[in-house]
Amino acid sequence: MASKRLRTYHPYDRYAALYVGRDAGVIHDLPAYDVDSGGNTIVFMGEMRCRHVDTGIGLCGKSYAGTSNLRKHLRNLSLQPAPGAGSNADEEDAKRFYTEVMTAHDVVVAASAAIAAAATTAAVTPRARRTAAAAVLSSPPASTTPVKRRSNLAARRATTAAEEEGSERYPSPGEDEEDAGRGGGGGGSGAGGGGDGGAGVVAEGR
Repeated sequence: MASKRLRTYHPYDRYAALYVGRDAGVIHDLPAYDVDSGGNTIVFMGEMRCRHVDTGIGLCGKSYAGTSNLRKHLRNLSLQPAPGAGSNADEEDAKRFYTEVMTAHDVVVAASAAIAAAATTAAVTPRARRTAAAAVLSSPPASTTPVKRRSNLAARRATTAAEEEGSERYPSPGEDEEDAGRGGGGGGSGAGGGGDGGAGVVAEGR
């Protein structure tokens, strides 16, 4: 049976959480039992799974609700469990054991996840990757700023041309006044010339 301190020890808590009766969750890489100097099977405090290895069958792996039931199971397999004193030294040995067990378990789980991820990536065929790349390359550019700049330039050129054409057809008010002044002055000269002609006629009459 696990002590109160062992039950609150995180690696052991994880180990115990995987107990679900005879359909216990998998704990990977459980080591086989060691034996003491007298040939007795060493069972750590709080153990719930059988680690006996049968030749040609493999790890037993059966789980039990408590260590006492596990010890009984071992005796049924003609194994003699080493006596457990439940001392502080036994508890420390158990903590080291569960730390090693769950560390090895986590390594296997991580490796399995990496293999599954690699298999998923490999399932994407080269043809599918080429098709996806072609779709990206054929898509329109995200930015249309250059097109807008060309349109604005054309509009400015059209506006400038219209202004130049309008200035040729309709002179500015200042230009009209100058032209009118020049025309009036010419008329005055003409009138003056007419006056001179009249004076000449009078002179001849005299």
